[in-house]
Amino acid sequence: MKRFFISLLCMALGLTSAQAQSTASQQDEKTLTNDIPHVVAASNQDKQWRPSAEQQKRVVRDALTYLAAKDARNFAEAYALFSPIQKSAVPFDRWEADMKAFYSGSGTADGRTLKKVTWYKNPANAPLGIYAAVDF
Repeated sequence: MKRFFISLLCMALGLTSAQAQSTASQQDEKTLTNDIPHVVAASNQDKQWRPSAEQQKRVVRDALTYLAAKDARNFAEAYALFSPIQKSAVPFDRWEADMKAFYSGSGTADGRTLKKVTWYKNPANAPLGIYAAVDF
């Protein structure tokens, strides 16, 4: 299972609401939140914290927008959604080459099903913030 990390507090994907809405409008609103389990990581120091309904909707929309851009091989558009920290970890040229190699060997995606979202608040060894790992 693959994981896609999104920093909500720092707006890692940096999506505008219009970008998120365009992909999300193609999805049933119920599917965006109710059909996907959202769990808080057991490692959270703040045991009382829970993501808001808006955070849950946004992370699903952002993940779908990113995956749609990547699967359409719009690599520049997908990469533009990375946070500055993500961009500093992998330069675009290398990431794009990796994506092209992957897609040339695997073919086109046959759709995406989001399985689960695991939430983290201020995880160890990461900048303070709220993070979500989206399993697909």
